[in-house]
Amino acid sequence: MRYKFTFLLLFLFGPFSLSAGNLQDANYYYFNGSTISLHMVTSQISVNFTEETPESAFTSILEQVLGSDLKSADEKISIHGRLVRFGTPYSSAELEKILQNISDRTEIASVAPVFIQPQSGVPFTINQEFIIRFEEIVTEKEIQAFIKQNGVVLIQKIAPQTWLFSIPVSSGLNGLSAANLFYDDERIAWAQPNFIYLNGKILTGSVNDSYWSQQWAHKNTGQQVSSGAGDNGFPATVNGYEDADMDVDQAWDYLASNGSQAGGSSSVLVAMLDSGVDLDHPDLQSNLFSTGKDFTDDGQTDADDSDGHGTCTAGIVAAVGNNGQGVAGVAYNSKILPLRIMNKWGVTSTNNLVQAFDYAWQEGADVISNSWTGTSPETALTEAIQRAKTQGRGGLGCVIVFSSGNKGNGTVEYPADLDE
Repeated sequence: MRYKFTFLLLFLFGPFSLSAGNLQDANYYYFNGSTISLHMVTSQISVNFTEETPESAFTSILEQVLGSDLKSADEKISIHGRLVRFGTPYSSAELEKILQNISDRTEIASVAPVFIQPQSGVPFTINQEFIIRFEEIVTEKEIQAFIKQNGVVLIQKIAPQTWLFSIPVSSGLNGLSAANLFYDDERIAWAQPNFIYLNGKILTGSVNDSYWSQQWAHKNTGQQVSSGAGDNGFPATVNGYEDADMDVDQAWDYLASNGSQAGGSSSVLVAMLDSGVDLDHPDLQSNLFSTGKDFTDDGQTDADDSDGHGTCTAGIVAAVGNNGQGVAGVAYNSKILPLRIMNKWGVTSTNNLVQAFDYAWQEGADVISNSWTGTSPETALTEAIQRAKTQGRGGLGCVIVFSSGNKGNGTVEYPADLDE
């Protein structure tokens, strides 16, 4: 049963803090009214340094605390954030002590465990940020009172009645513990951390063949295609199986013979939520709806690609056809709206994903393409997807496509497994 309290009652008892005895017990969050256990990675943590701390000092500060147990600290999460790896895993109690010792340093803004999504293997962490959706009856005035009473910092409103907050480190809380604490308030519909997904692991693979004749997924004649394997013991070329394909060429013929354009309509807008798109790519440039939008903390003025993954997936959808170069997209007349959800270090967050979804349908996307998967199930993202599904295309709803995962085990991962 979910017990609800008022804001004031929550804080009559003073600040809540994690101790070595309850770190493991606190590793859960709420989704659809139930608790979801978090699986901690005891060989990694995330650390955010203060803005005043020079980058050149990051490693030496951690070495002073960890000594020879420090394996690496050069993997960036943000400008001031690092993923820290240990030489050997710790126990939960040992890890809590390490977290406390690091947080005691004045150069540290925050420190947190790293978790792994067991189904997809995607690693993620938390910081001081959390997301709250207030009940519809809660007014702006009451929300401001909540902010003042609880000492939280409002970052931004991200959806109707839904706000991104930060909790000061001095409170003894982080984004996870704050969300769990506020979840039981009677004026809050739900609360969750602003999860930070690491290493670009939510991105899934895609083909990168150079010419349409090698795009066997479009039309497979049993042709010989390059495997891209290189010198690793695998064959350099493989032969396809005739008609093991999507019959894309037949779809183009059907459209053309029934009064439509082969390659689809230029009035169809496909939003690509990915690492961005190469805005100067000769096989994509004329099909770009705009230069797009960056939702990451990189602060780009456009959605130019930082990884290459988004450029590749955009090419599969809408590389220009009949231009005598490169490949042809399945819907080569459609337009691409590039939305950058992954920063230059391969990191994204719940907030990035939610804002990108809302922007996509509000900008008129007909289709929202997501060549990524494997996040932890979360209410904020589920509701954003639902808004696109019901409010996009003037109320008809957007067509939303997700990768189902790359594990090859038949399991469809969240959010591709959503059934409503």
